[in-house]
Amino acid sequence: MEKDDFIGNIRIKSCAESLWVNPPFIHKPVEKYGETLTFNLSIKKRKFLLFAQRLKRRNEDVKMKKKERVLVMEFEIIAHVRSDFKEKFGIPRQSGLVPGTISRIVFNEAYRNREALRGIEGFSHLWLIWVFSANRKVPWSPTVRPPRLGGNRRMGVFSTRSPYRPNPIGLSCVRLKGIEETEEGPVLVVGGADLMDGTPILDIKPYLPYADRIENATGGFTDDEERRNLSVVFP
Repeated sequence: MEKDDFIGNIRIKSCAESLWVNPPFIHKPVEKYGETLTFNLSIKKRKFLLFAQRLKRRNEDVKMKKKERVLVMEFEIIAHVRSDFKEKFGIPRQSGLVPGTISRIVFNEAYRNREALRGIEGFSHLWLIWVFSANRKVPWSPTVRPPRLGGNRRMGVFSTRSPYRPNPIGLSCVRLKGIEETEEGPVLVVGGADLMDGTPILDIKPYLPYADRIENATGGFTDDEERRNLSVVFP
């Protein structure tokens, strides 16, 4: 036997599922039980160390994947928007820019409960949380070209309101103009929405002036761009 030979037993404990490996330089696996393996080794130290290092890296990768496991949550669509915007082209870029637009929030059957709206008539504005349902199916990008900058400069997706995001969720502030009682239950009539017809609504929350209005707030790169008003003539 050479002096760098190694004879003995090693017990390897897997950090995830039962781990069974049998590389060519391990002569004979002796026992396997649960998540623990016992091997009878008669190998050179160098090969054994290489194997141990690979096993350690694998166990560390499994632990890291467990920590980075993505939490998947399901949301119920509570309502849909009815508006005059039948396609996404031509919709106002932000809510409130065209206050004259009128839309209706029609609740899905499970949420047509008048009690769920008790007290809502006392608020002048509402927050709508909704889904970009007409997005093209493309992977998200860390940078986007905001139309506000003419589409020529890139900004981080989290510093913009681009519809192409890791989670395609939108947020709009609208004016509550009334509640209609219809055959489809209570319907919210809102003004200033920037939503396409059929847009799914995930949630509705009241706008709170004492909390949502922030004095001296800054608008980042949007403050540097001059707003341009266009005259539209209808023949």
